[in-house]
Amino acid sequence: MAVSYSRLFFLPCLLILLVFFSCSLQNDGDDDIRILPGYIEEELVAFTIRAPLITELRITGYSSGPVSYPIYALKMTDNPQEQENEPEIQFTGGIHGNEQLSCIMVLRMIEYMIDLYEEDDPVITGIINNSELHFSPVLNPYGLSRDERYNANSVDLNRNFSWAWVDGLFHGDAPIDQPESQAIRDDALEHPYVLAVHGHTGAACINTLWDYIGTTKSSGTPSTYTIDDFISLYLPSYPFISEEALHYKNTVNAAGDDGFWMTEGYDWYAAFGTLQDWMYGVRGAIAYTLEYDLSSGHTLLYEELFQEVFDNHKDALIDLFIDARKGISGIITGSGELPVDAKVEVTTVTKSVYCDPVTFSPFCFTDPDAGDYHLPVQPGTYNLEITADGYLPETINGIVVPEETGIVIRNIQLTPGKGEKSPLFMPPEIPADNIPPDLREE
Repeated sequence: MAVSYSRLFFLPCLLILLVFFSCSLQNDGDDDIRILPGYIEEELVAFTIRAPLITELRITGYSSGPVSYPIYALKMTDNPQEQENEPEIQFTGGIHGNEQLSCIMVLRMIEYMIDLYEEDDPVITGIINNSELHFSPVLNPYGLSRDERYNANSVDLNRNFSWAWVDGLFHGDAPIDQPESQAIRDDALEHPYVLAVHGHTGAACINTLWDYIGTTKSSGTPSTYTIDDFISLYLPSYPFISEEALHYKNTVNAAGDDGFWMTEGYDWYAAFGTLQDWMYGVRGAIAYTLEYDLSSGHTLLYEELFQEVFDNHKDALIDLFIDARKGISGIITGSGELPVDAKVEVTTVTKSVYCDPVTFSPFCFTDPDAGDYHLPVQPGTYNLEITADGYLPETINGIVVPEETGIVIRNIQLTPGKGEKSPLFMPPEIPADNIPPDLREE
């Protein structure tokens, strides 16, 4: 009998302990406290329910790991079910799973734009009605779930892309060999993004192209290229990119973060296989890496930090979205005035004497469904070459982008013939031995 009473006393105590322990574990991972993939998903679904006329949610892919988390993108525009003559903009966070603040910044921007759209704010209404924004709060949901930089395969996804990829530690076994980077690639191949903004934390700066190559003023190695070569041969959009970045920096400074600064990627530190470089080098999108703050903010208890950082950045981000319309744009049609899947490239006369890195010309792709193209370049005079499968190449000379507006519209009709769309740029191959030893694990 004594044994029986002892068991009767022990079992309820054990049950109480198990319930307490279970609640402790649940609270530690509760979406009300931790920023987890489930929280991101709930917020995105809530936005689409709240604003169904201007939002559309899709899954672009799934994460690595024992739990296959979906990777979401929320499309925001006035007619989300239609493809219109509008520039497409990418705004992401969480490619590193331990940088939760970058995820919150994307969610805050979605909410902010919905709020002001409902209030008929003319600036936000103009952006939503004339642009197509794609928000991806977390590109590495497995890393987010574990509060870890890498994905489930211990790969730094921001070193896994094929532009200047090297066989380094945490870079993957081959370029774009991870399910997350494949999802990002496939989404970018489907959407001809004009502007790509990628959020991070751990510093406070706007990082511009390129990450893989610098100039003679760079601290990295090699730094054999003069600023003239860098601008004319390897980064012809340099004035557009740097002026936008400077405006961004100044706007953030004026909003309250006077320590926020700007840098060219390689001049800060060398990085190879980054998403920023791939988006520009392979897809033609003007790309920026934003480092929001020294702190990453791991839980929702960081509300004050989230609000302060968002308040410092929101106007600068809005200005970037507005300026995505600058440059040369129009619609390319072919037989029957139907839209054409084409590549538009600024023609260059000067070619580099270097074999590494590759020379570069600003380019973009049309949206095959609408035929619209958007080429962000600074004011000046340009010659364009348009190529498409089944059409003769077309060269348009002397297109002037005026200083006053920075915008010119040029519609183009192609002639059927035995032409081909120019292939994507082949990324330069940079031997791993060229990476300075102290930068190999950055």
